[in-house]
Amino acid sequence: MLGAGFVAKKACELGLQVKPWIKTSLAPGSGVVTKYLLQSGLQEYLNKQGFHIVGYGYTTCIGNSGDLGESVASAISENGTIIKFNLDNISS
Repeated sequence: MLGAGFVAKKACELGLQVKPWIKTSLAPGSGVVTKYLLQSGLQEYLNKQGFHIVGYGYTTCIGNSGDLGESVASAISENGTIIKFNLDNISS
């Protein structure tokens, strides 16, 4: 989770923003993680990217954070899914 905070911080520093079709939510495993994020100042950067804490435990990964937007769901139904990460230019 701290790693995600550092990525969010770097994204903010570079002026990057999460694309509007990306579903953002943050559900740490426990309140202790929230304390780490707050005390380190990293939660601020996660919030700026739209990753506000929505609960604890298994919420987002199993679909409990709500349905995908209709345009995103249609695109997946019609084309399948493609997941690509490019972290080449991100450093701490």
